[in-house]
Amino acid sequence: MKKLIFSVLTALACSVQITNAETQVLTLDSCRALAIRNNNDLKMSSAKKQKAYYDRKAAFTKFLPRITATGAYILSSKDISLLSEETQDKLNNLGTNAGAAMGQSLQQSTQQMTQQMSQQAMQQVMQNPELMQMLMQNPQMMQQVMQMPQKVQGMTEKMTENVVNGFNEKVAPKMNAIGGEIVDEFDIDNTNIGVISVMLTQPIYMGGKIAAYHNIMKKVEQLTNAQSVGKENDVIVETDEAYWRIVGLESKKRLAQSYLRTIDTLNKDVDKLIEAGFATKADGLKVRVKLNEAKVAVIQVENGITLSKMLLCQICGLDMNSDIQLADANIDAEGFVVPETTAAANIDEAIKSRHEMQSLALAKEIGEEKVKIARSEYLPTVALMGGYTTTNPSAFDGIKNEFGGMWNVGVVVKVPVVTCGERIYKVRAAKEEAKIAEYQYDEAKEKITLQVNQNTQKVAEASERLHTAKESLKEAQENLRYAEVGMKEGMIPVSDVLQAETALLKAQSTAIEADIDLLLADLYLKKSLGKIQNAH
Repeated sequence: MKKLIFSVLTALACSVQITNAETQVLTLDSCRALAIRNNNDLKMSSAKKQKAYYDRKAAFTKFLPRITATGAYILSSKDISLLSEETQDKLNNLGTNAGAAMGQSLQQSTQQMTQQMSQQAMQQVMQNPELMQMLMQNPQMMQQVMQMPQKVQGMTEKMTENVVNGFNEKVAPKMNAIGGEIVDEFDIDNTNIGVISVMLTQPIYMGGKIAAYHNIMKKVEQLTNAQSVGKENDVIVETDEAYWRIVGLESKKRLAQSYLRTIDTLNKDVDKLIEAGFATKADGLKVRVKLNEAKVAVIQVENGITLSKMLLCQICGLDMNSDIQLADANIDAEGFVVPETTAAANIDEAIKSRHEMQSLALAKEIGEEKVKIARSEYLPTVALMGGYTTTNPSAFDGIKNEFGGMWNVGVVVKVPVVTCGERIYKVRAAKEEAKIAEYQYDEAKEKITLQVNQNTQKVAEASERLHTAKESLKEAQENLRYAEVGMKEGMIPVSDVLQAETALLKAQSTAIEADIDLLLADLYLKKSLGKIQNAH
């Protein structure tokens, strides 16, 4: 409905009549539409409304799951190894070390065996006298028997050497290769590390803070709408004040010009009377003084109209030097029709309709929601989490330079235990803030009640003042008519006619002011009742 009204007003504004190449004729509705369309405060208010709308949408997303994807690449200067350099050296030379150890062991075993054989042979010779005697008689045989252990040792060493050489040639390289593979398996190539993770988080229970925050954003949106209506009403009142100020000045200008013409005519008549001897030169000087005063009055009212039009153009967003003409500018005191004023003022309806009360009521509700958010700090929070993570290098099947990943699902529970009283203080602070909003609501309610009563009284006073001004205007017109007739018959001096002219001008000006005062008083009353949209 508001959009429809705004569209109609905009259409009226766009249908401004052009009397000539430069002059624009503006109606009150077109002025209102231009002011609403071009007012910077209303533009900012519209932007705030959009911001509140998007904030509410963003608050609702807190109920929904969140999916985040994370990717990382790390370049390191060194690799991580699970084995020391000494252990790596042993594993890399596993076969060589085994061959050396085996050769040393075989050599020791051969020496021990040769010694044992030599000792056993000597024991057998010593225990056999006949053999001993034979060997003593045969030195050559004795020498061969004594050299037998050395020969056996040489043969054994030769066999050991062949075995060790064969091991080093065939087995040791394979064992070295196996040891190298073991070293490689324990070597983590972390020079280039890549990580990709996708996580899903779904809040399950957050202590009620998400719902409270969403409710706050909804009320903030309603609050901005109410504030926008209030600013629009202020712009309408400001526009009406400027518009009717110009109308009043235009009427005063016509009166001043009419008064100037009358005084000019009177001046000519007095000059004729002076020539005929029916008036004195003093009477002529009095008329000329009034004539100059009338000229000054016309100049002053024209300056006032110029400044007032500049103000109206500024309010409507037009160039302040624009040549404008108001549709109601030619209304005079007798033709001015004041619309029907507000008959009765309902305080309860005013409190419900006023945007200030709506804003403060929403502020109270926002304060209550803030208390809920503060209380949620006492409660545990539960969230469902799940995701997929892959890394390179991976360690799921040994350490490999390839991407490997896994799924994971879990529940996260957070329980506040001890906060040293912080939660209690936050809840109490939120409660006090809610009380402040409630006190502001009650205070505004009292002020609005007083404002409505005052504006109702002002409307009654303005209505009575208009009635009195109309009666005074009739009396001033009748008085001037009698004065003019009396002057022509020579029964009333010129000064009395001048006083009657001045009285009529004042009565006409007062009547116009009373008309506009009643119209504006009714406008202020409608604003205090929250019915400014129905004002003319």
